[in-house]
Amino acid sequence: MIATLNRTVKRNKSTSLFVALTSFLLFSACSAAEAKDSYGTFGELEYMGSSLLTRAELQKMLHMSPGAKYASMEKACERVKKTLNDRRIITDTDIVDGGSDALFVVVDISEPGKIVPTRPLSDPRYIKVPTEKPNLVLSELRARLTQLTYDGRSFKETYQNGFKHYSDAVADEKIRELMSYGRVPELRDSWLNIVQSDPNPDRRVDAIELLNWSGNFPETILKIMPALDDVNKDVRVAVAKFIYPRLDLLPYDFPHGKLTAAFCRQIRRPSHGDRLRAMACLSVLLRDKPEMVPPTREVAQDQIDLIAERTRIPPLKELTEKVKFLLSSYREKTGTKKPVIEDSNF
Repeated sequence: MIATLNRTVKRNKSTSLFVALTSFLLFSACSAAEAKDSYGTFGELEYMGSSLLTRAELQKMLHMSPGAKYASMEKACERVKKTLNDRRIITDTDIVDGGSDALFVVVDISEPGKIVPTRPLSDPRYIKVPTEKPNLVLSELRARLTQLTYDGRSFKETYQNGFKHYSDAVADEKIRELMSYGRVPELRDSWLNIVQSDPNPDRRVDAIELLNWSGNFPETILKIMPALDDVNKDVRVAVAKFIYPRLDLLPYDFPHGKLTAAFCRQIRRPSHGDRLRAMACLSVLLRDKPEMVPPTREVAQDQIDLIAERTRIPPLKELTEKVKFLLSSYREKTGTKKPVIEDSNF
C-alpha cells in the first residue's frame, strides 16, 4: 500500500500497500488503553523538540529507565504535563505502542507563535438525532472489539466499497445493524451536522465513526474534511482515519488540493496521532496524485524532514521516509502548470 498486465500489477501493488499500511496503522497507533494491555515496557522518549525545553531536560523530568512498567510511565506523563502546564507551557503527552515490545512516551510542546489554526464550529449547539439506537450499537461493537483484544483473539478490519467490516462474526453482525441505520437520510444528516456543529468532541468522534456505514463516501469526506482542523485532536485523528482507506474512492474533480493542505497542516500539530494519520494519508495522496508533490514540497518539506530526523517510532519513521521518497523522486514535466494547495476557508 501497471497496458492490461501493467494495470493488474499496479492494482495488486496498491492493494498490498493498502492492506500493509492499514494493518500497520491499526497495530501501531494504539490508544493508551491498548498500550496498557500490551506486554511492552518503556523504551524511548519521542520528542520533536522545542525552544522551551531540551531533550535532556525533558528526560530528566521524566526520570524513566528502560523497562519501566506502564503505570510508572503514566505517572511520569502526568507529572511532566502538570509541571509544564503550571509553567504555562502547553503540553500533550501520550503512550504509544511502536509495533514492538517497547512503548514510547510521546511529549509534545506547543511552540509560542507557531500554533496551527483550527476551525470554528459552523453553528455551535447541541444537535438532536432522531434516535440514539445507532450509538448504543456502536458501543456494543466497541465493547466486542475491546473484549477480543483483551482475550488475545485477532481480528481484521476491511473495507468493502468503502464500508468498514470486521472478520469477527459477532462484530460484523453489529456492522450490518449499523448499515441499516446508515441508510436513513435523517440520521446521516444528523451525524454530519454533529461533526460540523456539536460542541461535544465525543459526540463528534462518535458521529464520524457512525458515518463509516452511511455510504456516499466522497460527499461525506467533502463535508467532514473541515474537521481535519478541529480543535480536538481525537476528532482530527478520527477524520483522517475515516478518509485514509477511502482515498481511492474520490473522483478526479475532488478538491485534492484542499485535502492535501489539511494533511500538511495536520503533520505540524503537536500530537503523535495527528502526525501518524496525516503522514499515512499523504503517502497515498502523493503516490496517486503526483501533481500534489510540488506544492507539498513548498509548504511541508521542512516539517517532513524534521519528523524524519527526530522520530523514534518505527511506523511513523517508515511512513515519513516513504513520503520523503515520493517528494524527492518526482520530476515535473516541462511546461506543466504548477498546481496549488488551497488553504482552508477559515
